[in-house]
Amino acid sequence: MLSKQIAKVINAQKAKQVTHQSATQAPLHVSGHKNKHKNKHAAFNSAMITLFLSGAVLSPTVYAQTEGFAFGADSKIIFDDNIFRVNDEQSDTIFQVSPIAGYVGLYGKHKLTVGYEGEYAIFSDNSDVNYNNHKAKAELNLSLTAKWSAKLGLQYADQVEEPGINNQVLTGVSEFNEFDTARFNFETAYGTSASIGQVVFKYGKQTFDYSNNFQEFRDRTSDDITGTFFWRVAPKSRMIFEVRTADVKSDNAIGVNQSFDQISYLTGVTWEATAKTEGSLRVGYQDTQFDNPLVADLDGLSYFVDVDYKPDTDSIITIALSRAVRDNAELVLAGLETTDFSVSWKNQLRSRMALQAKYIYRKDDFGGGSNKRSDDTHRARLSVSYAALNYLDVYAAAEYMTRSSDTVIREFDNSRFTIGVEIAFD
Repeated sequence: MLSKQIAKVINAQKAKQVTHQSATQAPLHVSGHKNKHKNKHAAFNSAMITLFLSGAVLSPTVYAQTEGFAFGADSKIIFDDNIFRVNDEQSDTIFQVSPIAGYVGLYGKHKLTVGYEGEYAIFSDNSDVNYNNHKAKAELNLSLTAKWSAKLGLQYADQVEEPGINNQVLTGVSEFNEFDTARFNFETAYGTSASIGQVVFKYGKQTFDYSNNFQEFRDRTSDDITGTFFWRVAPKSRMIFEVRTADVKSDNAIGVNQSFDQISYLTGVTWEATAKTEGSLRVGYQDTQFDNPLVADLDGLSYFVDVDYKPDTDSIITIALSRAVRDNAELVLAGLETTDFSVSWKNQLRSRMALQAKYIYRKDDFGGGSNKRSDDTHRARLSVSYAALNYLDVYAAAEYMTRSSDTVIREFDNSRFTIGVEIAFD
Protein backbone atom coordinates (compact mmCIF):
# COMPACT_ATOMS: atom_id res chain seq x y z
CA MET A 1 0.00 0.00 0.00
CA LEU A 2 0.97 3.56 -0.27
CA SER A 3 0.76 4.52 3.37
CA LYS A 4 3.63 6.91 4.20
CA GLN A 5 5.29 6.06 0.87
CA ILE A 6 5.65 9.67 -0.31
CA ALA A 7 7.64 10.58 2.77
CA LYS A 8 9.83 7.46 2.65
CA VAL A 9 9.95 6.69 -1.07
CA ILE A 10 13.63 7.44 -1.58
CA ASN A 11 14.89 5.01 1.05
CA ALA A 12 12.13 2.48 0.48
CA GLN A 13 12.63 2.18 -3.27
CA LYS A 14 16.37 1.61 -2.99
CA ALA A 15 15.95 -0.84 -0.14
CA LYS A 16 13.25 -3.05 -1.55
CA GLN A 17 14.13 -3.70 -5.24
CA VAL A 18 11.22 -6.15 -5.13
CA THR A 19 9.91 -6.95 -8.55
CA HIS A 20 6.45 -8.30 -7.97
CA GLN A 21 3.87 -8.33 -5.23
CA SER A 22 2.03 -11.62 -5.09
CA ALA A 23 1.36 -14.63 -2.93
CA THR A 24 0.46 -17.51 -5.23
CA GLN A 25 1.57 -21.09 -5.83
CA ALA A 26 2.75 -23.64 -8.37
CA PRO A 27 1.58 -22.73 -11.90
CA LEU A 28 -0.87 -25.32 -13.23
CA HIS A 29 -2.53 -22.77 -15.54
CA VAL A 30 -5.75 -22.50 -13.58
CA SER A 31 -6.94 -18.96 -12.80
CA GLY A 32 -9.88 -17.34 -11.11
CA HIS A 33 -12.19 -14.81 -12.75
CA LYS A 34 -12.30 -11.04 -13.37
CA ASN A 35 -8.70 -10.89 -14.66
CA LYS A 36 -8.57 -7.22 -15.58
CA HIS A 37 -4.82 -6.98 -16.25
CA LYS A 38 -4.14 -9.77 -18.73
CA ASN A 39 -5.22 -7.88 -21.89
CA LYS A 40 -2.93 -4.99 -21.06
CA HIS A 41 0.31 -6.97 -21.17
CA ALA A 42 0.78 -7.61 -24.88
CA ALA A 43 0.33 -3.95 -25.81
CA PHE A 44 2.95 -2.87 -23.29
CA ASN A 45 5.66 -5.42 -24.11
CA SER A 46 7.39 -3.72 -27.03
CA ALA A 47 7.13 -0.28 -25.45
CA MET A 48 8.57 -1.50 -22.16
CA ILE A 49 11.52 -3.23 -23.83
CA THR A 50 12.28 0.02 -25.63
CA LEU A 51 12.26 1.87 -22.33
CA PHE A 52 14.60 -0.65 -20.75
CA LEU A 53 17.10 -0.45 -23.57
CA SER A 54 17.00 3.34 -23.79
CA GLY A 55 17.29 3.86 -20.03
CA ALA A 56 14.28 6.19 -20.09
CA VAL A 57 13.24 5.25 -16.60
CA LEU A 58 12.06 7.33 -13.68
CA SER A 59 13.31 7.50 -10.10
CA PRO A 60 12.06 7.90 -6.50
CA THR A 61 14.11 11.08 -6.09
CA VAL A 62 11.02 12.90 -7.38
CA TYR A 63 9.97 13.56 -3.81
CA ALA A 64 13.33 14.96 -2.73
CA GLN A 65 12.72 18.49 -4.01
CA THR A 66 10.92 21.14 -1.93
CA GLU A 67 8.50 22.52 -4.53
CA GLY A 68 7.57 21.86 -8.15
CA PHE A 69 7.53 18.84 -10.46
CA ALA A 70 10.02 15.99 -10.65
CA PHE A 71 10.31 12.73 -12.54
CA GLY A 72 12.41 9.61 -12.35
CA ALA A 73 12.49 5.84 -12.75
CA ASP A 74 14.11 2.59 -11.80
CA SER A 75 14.90 0.11 -14.58
CA LYS A 76 16.22 -3.34 -13.78
CA ILE A 77 16.80 -6.95 -14.85
CA ILE A 78 16.17 -9.63 -12.23
CA PHE A 79 17.22 -13.28 -12.22
CA ASP A 80 14.81 -15.20 -9.93
CA ASP A 81 15.09 -18.95 -9.23
CA ASN A 82 11.62 -19.31 -7.65
CA ILE A 83 9.15 -16.71 -8.89
CA PHE A 84 6.13 -18.16 -7.03
CA ARG A 85 8.14 -18.87 -3.85
CA VAL A 86 6.93 -22.43 -3.38
CA ASN A 87 8.67 -25.78 -3.01
CA ASP A 88 7.97 -26.61 -6.69
CA GLU A 89 10.36 -23.99 -8.11
CA GLN A 90 10.13 -22.10 -11.41
CA SER A 91 12.92 -19.75 -12.43
CA ASP A 92 12.69 -16.76 -14.76
CA THR A 93 14.34 -13.54 -15.93
CA ILE A 94 12.29 -10.41 -15.29
CA PHE A 95 12.54 -7.02 -16.99
CA GLN A 96 11.03 -4.24 -14.91
CA VAL A 97 10.61 -0.49 -15.14
CA SER A 98 9.16 1.68 -12.36
CA PRO A 99 8.31 5.24 -13.42
CA ILE A 100 7.59 7.87 -10.80
CA ALA A 101 6.21 11.39 -11.10
CA GLY A 102 5.57 13.83 -8.30
CA TYR A 103 4.51 17.37 -7.49
CA VAL A 104 5.00 19.38 -4.30
CA GLY A 105 3.18 22.69 -3.91
CA LEU A 106 3.66 25.18 -1.07
CA TYR A 107 0.72 27.51 -0.36
CA GLY A 108 1.66 29.74 2.52
CA LYS A 109 2.07 27.41 5.49
CA HIS A 110 0.28 24.55 3.74
CA LYS A 111 1.80 21.81 1.59
CA LEU A 112 0.29 19.65 -1.17
CA THR A 113 2.03 16.48 -2.34
CA VAL A 114 0.82 14.43 -5.32
CA GLY A 115 2.59 11.37 -6.63
CA TYR A 116 2.36 8.43 -9.02
CA GLU A 117 4.43 5.25 -9.07
CA GLY A 118 4.16 2.54 -11.71
CA GLU A 119 5.74 -0.88 -11.99
CA TYR A 120 5.70 -2.77 -15.28
CA ALA A 121 7.18 -6.28 -15.28
CA ILE A 122 7.80 -8.69 -18.18
CA PHE A 123 8.75 -12.32 -17.51
CA SER A 124 10.78 -13.94 -20.28
CA ASP A 125 9.42 -17.50 -19.84
CA ASN A 126 6.11 -17.08 -17.96
CA SER A 127 4.15 -14.38 -19.77
CA ASP A 128 1.01 -15.15 -17.72
CA VAL A 129 2.78 -13.59 -14.74
CA ASN A 130 3.40 -10.23 -16.48
CA TYR A 131 1.84 -7.40 -14.52
CA ASN A 132 1.34 -3.64 -14.34
CA ASN A 133 1.18 -1.96 -10.92
CA HIS A 134 -0.17 1.56 -10.40
CA LYS A 135 -0.05 3.58 -7.19
CA ALA A 136 -1.22 7.16 -6.66
CA LYS A 137 -1.29 9.38 -3.61
CA ALA A 138 -2.37 12.91 -2.69
CA GLU A 139 -1.64 14.47 0.68
CA LEU A 140 -2.51 17.91 2.04
CA ASN A 141 -0.69 19.22 5.13
CA LEU A 142 -2.44 22.14 6.84
CA SER A 143 -0.80 24.43 9.39
CA LEU A 144 -3.94 25.94 10.93
CA THR A 145 -2.38 27.77 13.89
CA ALA A 146 0.96 27.80 15.69
CA LYS A 147 -0.12 24.67 17.63
CA TRP A 148 -2.87 23.10 15.54
CA SER A 149 -2.17 21.14 12.36
CA ALA A 150 -4.08 18.69 10.17
CA LYS A 151 -3.39 16.25 7.37
CA LEU A 152 -5.67 14.76 4.71
CA GLY A 153 -4.60 11.91 2.47
CA LEU A 154 -5.99 9.80 -0.38
CA GLN A 155 -4.26 6.70 -1.73
CA TYR A 156 -5.11 4.22 -4.48
CA ALA A 157 -3.27 1.16 -5.74
CA ASP A 158 -3.99 -1.38 -8.49
CA GLN A 159 -1.36 -4.06 -8.08
CA VAL A 160 -0.32 -7.66 -7.43
CA GLU A 161 0.91 -9.28 -4.22
CA GLU A 162 4.54 -10.18 -3.81
CA PRO A 163 4.93 -13.94 -3.25
CA GLY A 164 5.91 -14.90 0.26
CA ILE A 165 5.00 -11.65 2.05
CA ASN A 166 2.05 -13.23 3.88
CA ASN A 167 1.03 -16.65 5.13
CA GLN A 168 -0.84 -17.76 2.02
CA VAL A 169 0.19 -20.61 -0.28
CA LEU A 170 -1.78 -21.19 -3.50
CA THR A 171 -1.62 -24.20 -5.81
CA GLY A 172 -2.99 -24.50 -9.31
CA VAL A 173 -2.47 -20.92 -10.48
CA SER A 174 -0.42 -19.30 -13.23
CA GLU A 175 -0.47 -15.65 -12.16
CA PHE A 176 -0.07 -13.51 -9.07
CA ASN A 177 -2.96 -12.34 -6.89
CA GLU A 178 -4.34 -9.01 -8.12
CA PHE A 179 -6.20 -6.45 -6.03
CA ASP A 180 -7.30 -2.83 -5.78
CA THR A 181 -6.99 -0.89 -2.55
CA ALA A 182 -8.11 2.62 -1.64
CA ARG A 183 -7.44 4.48 1.60
CA PHE A 184 -8.51 7.75 3.18
CA ASN A 185 -6.47 9.25 6.04
CA PHE A 186 -7.24 12.10 8.39
CA GLU A 187 -4.87 13.29 11.09
CA THR A 188 -4.96 16.28 13.39
CA ALA A 189 -2.58 17.34 16.16
CA TYR A 190 -2.68 19.96 18.88
CA GLY A 191 0.81 20.88 19.95
CA THR A 192 4.08 20.16 18.16
CA SER A 193 6.99 17.81 18.71
CA ALA A 194 8.67 20.65 20.62
CA SER A 195 5.72 21.17 23.01
CA ILE A 196 5.57 19.87 26.57
CA GLY A 197 2.38 18.04 25.65
CA GLN A 198 0.92 17.00 22.30
CA VAL A 199 -2.30 15.22 21.31
CA VAL A 200 -2.56 13.41 17.96
CA PHE A 201 -5.73 11.87 16.51
CA LYS A 202 -5.69 9.65 13.40
CA TYR A 203 -8.50 8.04 11.40
CA GLY A 204 -8.16 5.79 8.37
CA LYS A 205 -10.57 3.86 6.15
CA GLN A 206 -9.30 1.30 3.64
CA THR A 207 -10.86 -1.17 1.21
CA PHE A 208 -9.38 -4.24 -0.50
CA ASP A 209 -10.92 -5.81 -3.61
CA TYR A 210 -9.32 -8.99 -5.03
CA SER A 211 -10.01 -9.95 -8.63
CA ASN A 212 -8.47 -13.36 -9.48
CA ASN A 213 -7.25 -16.72 -8.14
CA PHE A 214 -10.52 -17.04 -6.17
CA GLN A 215 -9.30 -14.55 -3.58
CA GLU A 216 -12.62 -12.73 -3.19
CA PHE A 217 -12.99 -14.10 0.35
CA ARG A 218 -10.25 -11.58 1.30
CA ASP A 219 -12.27 -8.52 0.20
CA ARG A 220 -12.61 -6.31 3.25
CA THR A 221 -13.16 -2.82 4.63
CA SER A 222 -11.29 -1.55 7.66
CA ASP A 223 -11.73 1.48 9.90
CA ASP A 224 -8.88 2.32 12.26
CA ILE A 225 -8.58 5.04 14.90
CA THR A 226 -5.50 6.01 16.90
CA GLY A 227 -5.30 8.51 19.74
CA THR A 228 -1.85 9.40 21.10
CA PHE A 229 -0.74 11.69 23.91
CA PHE A 230 2.91 12.75 24.13
CA TRP A 231 4.37 14.23 27.31
CA ARG A 232 7.88 15.65 27.41
CA VAL A 233 9.89 14.29 30.35
CA ALA A 234 13.34 15.46 29.21
CA PRO A 235 14.70 17.85 26.56
CA LYS A 236 14.98 15.00 24.02
CA SER A 237 12.53 12.41 25.39
CA ARG A 238 8.72 12.12 25.44
CA MET A 239 6.42 9.59 27.08
CA ILE A 240 3.75 7.99 24.87
CA PHE A 241 0.20 6.96 25.87
CA GLU A 242 -1.74 5.48 22.95
CA VAL A 243 -5.01 3.69 22.17
CA ARG A 244 -5.62 2.01 18.79
CA THR A 245 -8.84 0.48 17.49
CA ALA A 246 -9.52 -1.43 14.28
CA ASP A 247 -12.81 -2.65 12.83
CA VAL A 248 -12.17 -5.08 9.94
CA LYS A 249 -15.20 -6.41 8.08
CA SER A 250 -15.22 -9.10 5.39
CA ASP A 251 -17.08 -7.84 2.32
CA ASN A 252 -17.38 -11.20 0.59
CA ALA A 253 -17.09 -13.93 3.22
CA ILE A 254 -17.00 -17.33 1.48
CA GLY A 255 -17.14 -20.20 3.94
CA VAL A 256 -15.22 -18.40 6.70
CA ASN A 257 -16.06 -14.97 8.08
CA GLN A 258 -12.75 -13.36 9.08
CA SER A 259 -14.17 -10.07 10.40
CA PHE A 260 -12.77 -8.87 13.72
CA ASP A 261 -12.59 -5.94 16.14
CA GLN A 262 -9.31 -5.02 17.78
CA ILE A 263 -8.20 -2.64 20.51
CA SER A 264 -4.67 -1.92 21.75
CA TYR A 265 -3.47 -0.05 24.82
CA LEU A 266 0.15 1.05 24.49
CA THR A 267 2.62 3.13 26.42
CA GLY A 268 6.26 3.90 25.84
CA VAL A 269 8.79 6.56 25.00
CA THR A 270 10.26 8.36 22.01
CA TRP A 271 13.76 9.73 22.29
CA GLU A 272 16.71 11.39 20.63
CA ALA A 273 19.29 10.54 23.26
CA THR A 274 22.28 11.82 21.30
CA ALA A 275 23.09 13.00 17.82
CA LYS A 276 23.74 9.32 17.02
CA THR A 277 20.61 7.62 18.38
CA GLU A 278 16.87 8.19 18.10
CA GLY A 279 13.85 5.92 18.24
CA SER A 280 10.54 4.96 19.80
CA LEU A 281 9.19 2.14 21.96
CA ARG A 282 5.53 1.20 22.40
CA VAL A 283 4.46 -1.80 24.49
CA GLY A 284 1.07 -2.87 25.82
CA TYR A 285 -1.95 -5.12 25.55
CA GLN A 286 -3.91 -6.05 22.42
CA ASP A 287 -7.33 -7.74 22.32
CA THR A 288 -8.78 -9.15 19.05
CA GLN A 289 -12.39 -10.40 18.96
CA PHE A 290 -13.46 -12.36 15.85
CA ASP A 291 -17.06 -12.25 14.63
CA ASN A 292 -16.95 -15.95 13.77
CA PRO A 293 -17.54 -17.95 16.99
CA LEU A 294 -15.44 -20.80 15.54
CA VAL A 295 -12.31 -18.61 15.45
CA ALA A 296 -10.58 -18.30 18.81
CA ASP A 297 -10.12 -14.74 20.06
CA LEU A 298 -6.54 -13.54 20.59
CA ASP A 299 -5.18 -11.26 23.29
CA GLY A 300 -1.87 -10.57 24.95
CA LEU A 301 1.37 -8.65 24.62
CA SER A 302 1.88 -6.26 21.72
CA TYR A 303 4.86 -4.02 21.01
CA PHE A 304 6.44 -1.78 18.37
CA VAL A 305 10.11 -0.70 18.47
CA ASP A 306 12.01 1.51 16.01
CA VAL A 307 15.63 2.62 16.53
CA ASP A 308 18.06 4.55 14.29
CA TYR A 309 21.76 4.52 15.19
CA LYS A 310 24.38 6.59 13.35
CA PRO A 311 27.84 5.35 14.36
CA ASP A 312 29.45 7.91 12.04
CA THR A 313 28.51 10.47 9.41
CA ASP A 314 28.64 7.92 6.57
CA SER A 315 26.45 5.13 7.94
CA ILE A 316 23.16 4.40 9.68
CA ILE A 317 21.77 1.26 11.34
CA THR A 318 17.98 0.86 11.64
CA ILE A 319 16.30 -1.73 13.87
CA ALA A 320 12.57 -2.51 13.99
CA LEU A 321 10.65 -5.03 16.10
CA SER A 322 6.91 -5.63 16.45
CA ARG A 323 4.33 -8.15 17.63
CA ALA A 324 0.63 -7.88 16.72
CA VAL A 325 -2.40 -9.73 15.32
CA ARG A 326 -2.62 -9.45 11.52
CA ASP A 327 -5.09 -10.28 8.76
CA ASN A 328 -5.11 -13.97 7.84
CA ALA A 329 -4.67 -14.50 4.08
CA GLU A 330 -5.90 -18.10 4.19
CA LEU A 331 -9.45 -19.47 4.17
CA VAL A 332 -9.10 -21.24 7.52
CA LEU A 333 -10.58 -20.98 11.00
CA ALA A 334 -7.55 -19.46 12.70
CA GLY A 335 -6.28 -16.13 13.94
CA LEU A 336 -2.78 -14.97 12.98
CA GLU A 337 -0.26 -13.36 15.32
CA THR A 338 3.07 -12.23 13.89
CA THR A 339 6.44 -11.21 15.30
CA ASP A 340 8.59 -9.13 12.94
CA PHE A 341 12.24 -8.13 13.29
CA SER A 342 14.44 -6.24 10.84
CA VAL A 343 17.87 -4.66 10.87
CA SER A 344 19.42 -2.65 8.05
CA TRP A 345 22.79 -0.98 7.51
CA LYS A 346 23.56 1.74 4.98
CA ASN A 347 27.06 3.03 4.37
CA GLN A 348 28.42 5.68 2.04
CA LEU A 349 31.68 3.97 1.08
CA ARG A 350 32.91 6.80 -1.12
CA SER A 351 31.48 10.03 -2.48
CA ARG A 352 29.75 8.12 -5.29
CA MET A 353 29.45 4.56 -3.92
CA ALA A 354 27.04 3.23 -1.27
CA LEU A 355 26.50 -0.19 0.31
CA GLN A 356 23.28 -1.45 1.88
CA ALA A 357 22.47 -4.64 3.79
CA LYS A 358 19.17 -5.76 5.34
CA TYR A 359 17.88 -8.77 7.26
CA ILE A 360 14.18 -9.47 7.98
CA TYR A 361 12.68 -12.18 10.18
CA ARG A 362 8.99 -12.95 10.53
CA LYS A 363 7.29 -15.55 12.71
CA ASP A 364 3.64 -16.40 12.06
CA ASP A 365 1.71 -18.18 14.80
CA PHE A 366 -1.73 -19.60 14.03
CA GLY A 367 -4.31 -20.75 16.55
CA GLY A 368 -7.37 -22.88 15.97
CA GLY A 369 -7.27 -26.62 16.62
CA SER A 370 -6.20 -28.56 13.51
CA ASN A 371 -5.17 -25.28 11.83
CA LYS A 372 -2.60 -24.48 14.52
CA ARG A 373 0.92 -24.11 13.12
CA SER A 374 4.00 -21.89 13.05
CA ASP A 375 5.92 -20.44 10.05
CA ASP A 376 9.37 -18.79 10.13
CA THR A 377 10.52 -16.59 7.24
CA HIS A 378 14.05 -15.20 6.82
CA ARG A 379 15.07 -12.66 4.20
CA ALA A 380 18.48 -11.07 3.54
CA ARG A 381 19.58 -8.54 0.93
CA LEU A 382 22.88 -6.91 -0.03
CA SER A 383 23.21 -4.14 -2.61
CA VAL A 384 25.82 -1.71 -3.90
CA SER A 385 25.15 1.44 -5.93
CA TYR A 386 27.34 3.88 -7.84
CA ALA A 387 26.40 7.45 -8.82
CA ALA A 388 27.75 7.54 -12.37
CA LEU A 389 26.22 10.97 -13.03
CA ASN A 390 24.34 13.54 -10.96
CA TYR A 391 21.06 12.17 -12.31
CA LEU A 392 22.00 8.50 -12.88
CA ASP A 393 22.79 5.65 -10.46
CA VAL A 394 23.69 2.07 -11.35
CA TYR A 395 23.34 -0.73 -8.81
CA ALA A 396 23.48 -4.48 -8.21
CA ALA A 397 21.77 -6.55 -5.52
CA ALA A 398 21.60 -10.13 -4.23
CA GLU A 399 18.69 -11.41 -2.12
CA TYR A 400 17.85 -14.68 -0.41
CA MET A 401 14.55 -15.70 1.21
CA THR A 402 13.57 -18.92 2.96
CA ARG A 403 10.59 -20.19 4.93
CA SER A 404 10.26 -23.15 7.28
CA SER A 405 6.89 -24.40 8.48
CA ASP A 406 5.11 -27.14 10.39
CA THR A 407 3.59 -28.10 7.02
CA VAL A 408 6.05 -28.91 4.23
CA ILE A 409 3.91 -27.45 1.43
CA ARG A 410 4.52 -23.95 2.81
CA GLU A 411 8.31 -24.20 2.81
CA PHE A 412 10.48 -22.65 0.08
CA ASP A 413 13.84 -21.11 -0.81
CA ASN A 414 14.33 -18.19 -3.17
CA SER A 415 17.40 -16.41 -4.61
CA ARG A 416 17.29 -13.22 -6.68
CA PHE A 417 20.01 -11.20 -8.41
CA THR A 418 19.34 -7.71 -9.75
CA ILE A 419 21.18 -5.14 -11.89
CA GLY A 420 19.56 -1.80 -12.51
CA VAL A 421 19.71 1.88 -13.36
CA GLU A 422 18.00 4.83 -11.65
CA ILE A 423 17.46 8.20 -13.30
CA ALA A 424 16.02 11.32 -11.66
CA PHE A 425 15.14 14.76 -12.97
CA ASP A 426 13.67 17.71 -11.04
